[in-house]
Amino acid sequence: MDNKDMPAMPVYHVADYKLMGLTKLEDFTKAAMQGLLSNISMIDGATESQIARIKYTSILVAESVLAELDKASK
Repeated sequence: MDNKDMPAMPVYHVADYKLMGLTKLEDFTKAAMQGLLSNISMIDGATESQIARIKYTSILVAESVLAELDKASK
């Protein structure tokens, strides 16, 4: 399992004997998007293309951070 697919804050589901929760990629993307959306100019009267750019940028930032963390851990 890749680092990006590992649980960020795992919750152990006893009945199914497995870990559940957001992946690291999903959690990092969420944090990046929250940061972008904290700037009111990013969302004030946002168009579909601006919203798409926010989504794309959030994922790009998260993937970049995870890639750097992978390099640092090797």
